[in-house]
Amino acid sequence: MPTLLLCRRFACLTGLTLATVADAADVAFRGDVTDVRVIRHMDQHPGSSELWEPYLAQWRGKHLVAAFGVKIPGKTDMGDIMASVSTNDGDTWSVPVPIFDHNQRQGTIQFAYANAILFKPPGLDVLWAFGMRCPMNYRHSEDSQLVGAYSADGGRSWIPVE
Repeated sequence: MPTLLLCRRFACLTGLTLATVADAADVAFRGDVTDVRVIRHMDQHPGSSELWEPYLAQWRGKHLVAAFGVKIPGKTDMGDIMASVSTNDGDTWSVPVPIFDHNQRQGTIQFAYANAILFKPPGLDVLWAFGMRCPMNYRHSEDSQLVGAYSADGGRSWIPVE
């Protein structure tokens, strides 16, 4: 079952199961990854065709935020962008909240989203998320615009900006 995994030291893997990670790693390998945690499972997103592109940011201390895509069936690289929060260094993760939701219309136009990026400016208590806003009538994200949102509460809620 496709899963989003978090590897300690922010090395991210996507679409792998724990067995695949163990098979791919040579026993003698000594790298930075010391532990693996699951962020989300596909069965937690019924109706989605894939979870993809996890990005991590450290809010402060052991408070981490993961942004990831929840793909819409029939689209090659578009869907919703969600955020999940961990306050214990990735051991457990909150139920995700939408950063960019394809169900929220902008007037008469409906958009899907792709390519989330998280950015925490040093010394500021704000977390930025950026992505691509893509008209839903396209199959892929080639015709898109930059979109942004910010969180001032460590990724628990998001405010879109134009």
